[in-house]
Amino acid sequence: MGRLRPIGPATPAADQESHAPDRDPGPRPTRRKPLQPPLPRRPISRKLRPMVEITNHEDLEAWLQDKPREVAVVIAARTALRVQPVLARIFDANFSKQRQNALYLQSHRAMLASAVAAVYPTAEAMAAAFAAFAAADAAATADATPAADAAATFAAATFAAAAAAATPAADAAATFAAATFAAAAADAAARAAAGANADAVWAAVSRDCADVDPENSVALFLRSIWPDGPPAFINRTETPVGPQRAAPHWSFWHRWYASMRDGHPLNWDLQRDIAVIPDEGWEKGPEHIAELIAGIEARYPQTLPDEKLEPLPKPPEQDVLLPINFVDGKFDVEPSHFSEVDIEDRIRQAAHQRLRDAAEGLARASGNYHPRLASRARELFNRLDRPLSDLDPLEIHFDLEDLRGIYERRLEFEGEDRLETEEVAALEQIGRFGPGLVRGNTEVEAFEDRLKLEAGQMPSEQTVAAETQIVRSIAEAEDLAGENLRSMSGGVANAEEGSRKGFARRILSKNTLVAVGTFCALAIANKVAGDSGAAGLSWLWQQSEAARVIAVEQGASFVAWFDAVLVEVREYLATTLGSVPEIRPLRRSRGRD
Repeated sequence: MGRLRPIGPATPAADQESHAPDRDPGPRPTRRKPLQPPLPRRPISRKLRPMVEITNHEDLEAWLQDKPREVAVVIAARTALRVQPVLARIFDANFSKQRQNALYLQSHRAMLASAVAAVYPTAEAMAAAFAAFAAADAAATADATPAADAAATFAAATFAAAAAAATPAADAAATFAAATFAAAAADAAARAAAGANADAVWAAVSRDCADVDPENSVALFLRSIWPDGPPAFINRTETPVGPQRAAPHWSFWHRWYASMRDGHPLNWDLQRDIAVIPDEGWEKGPEHIAELIAGIEARYPQTLPDEKLEPLPKPPEQDVLLPINFVDGKFDVEPSHFSEVDIEDRIRQAAHQRLRDAAEGLARASGNYHPRLASRARELFNRLDRPLSDLDPLEIHFDLEDLRGIYERRLEFEGEDRLETEEVAALEQIGRFGPGLVRGNTEVEAFEDRLKLEAGQMPSEQTVAAETQIVRSIAEAEDLAGENLRSMSGGVANAEEGSRKGFARRILSKNTLVAVGTFCALAIANKVAGDSGAAGLSWLWQQSEAARVIAVEQGASFVAWFDAVLVEVREYLATTLGSVPEIRPLRRSRGRD
């Protein structure tokens, strides 16, 4: 059978959701909620299941023809997993360490993407599977040597599994293609096993065919890939990334393979987020990918190895408002968005334009009299001077409420502080058009509901000072925080307590500590700090005095977790990085605009 080649990414059916970076993203979502894959609806039972005997790729291809695409994808993915240890031996015996690293990384990427595309049959997942297919194929054919040809032949099971996963989800021709690729994966796996061992591969494939539920095929991932025990050609203690891959940056792949092999897959949302890492991330090599994966795992603390978390208590949960994630090597808060319906609303479009003009007018009118008010007006104008689809309604809401407060206190200003007629008129316009822009936004309403619920719960002056120090430091930490988080942190740093921005500061400071602390604990446990980890570790230690004040405000369990993390951070900084930075003392006084 000839080598498989990429044939171009699949074109998803019209009703398939698509979030692929190089496609039209469609309606902007509100904050993403974790997906719940259909795994499992009911346990697999072999009762009343007919026995299936598959002995070659023609048998498998024929058996799959009337089955859903997902059945072929799952069987192909499990088949590729079965021969990965064999590929590890071939890679180690024939290639330099640099080539080995590329082959190991891209083959594991392809296996993971294949499984993810079975659980999440979306355009995004299929695009990730195709990208993994192309990258693995390129890694195996980087040079024209007999060793490369042999490796590519044996790796064909992995390529075929990724190719099956990259086929569209709702198309008869695509179902046929998925079946063809799945059969190719099984055939390549049998040839890699060779001789009597090939019978073991076909027996395992036959068992999968007998056990699979076409309506819930992904439940097969809850079974060991060798339900009757591994055959002779598989060494149970053998690592799937080869004996030379003991470095910490390979630790995730050891855990991932073992979990898939034994029928205990890691969190599928976690695996999906890893699968859709862009090509440029994978091209930077295993160390860089390990750092990105550490950041992703920090969002799913339940997936951390239990033995590596001891004696650390369970990490606290972030506040559901303003959640902070590790994205592209930095911590960032996901901006809020208007829905597609909001974007098409003509009244909201008109309010946007008039509000932008009013903010520009206020900045112009205040420039010679009240520079601080002019600065706030320019900030609002800059947030508004973009398409409606790119606006962050929550940040705009904060600015509008600040300016509304100034308007309501306009009669209190005297002397040089007295507002001019043009300024008052511009503030009136902002107050008139602002609600028409942000009213009804889901995230604005959720924030307001929480604000009302917690009205009167004022933190101590020391806690406010600690929150302020945390967000100010984040606003300046370009090596640690993303643009959105730095912008929002700077915007709330000097807010009056009791205001909306003051409440946002309280949430941001807590969520930042949880996100950075969880990431640091994971980086230390897996010994893959990297540049982002080093920045996070140093920042957390330097801000530990202010951070602990916030931890005390959150309660005893938060303090227990944070203190345990700090012990690990100090030890890691001292032993691994060779120095422990000075702790920045908590500033008791806060400057305000």
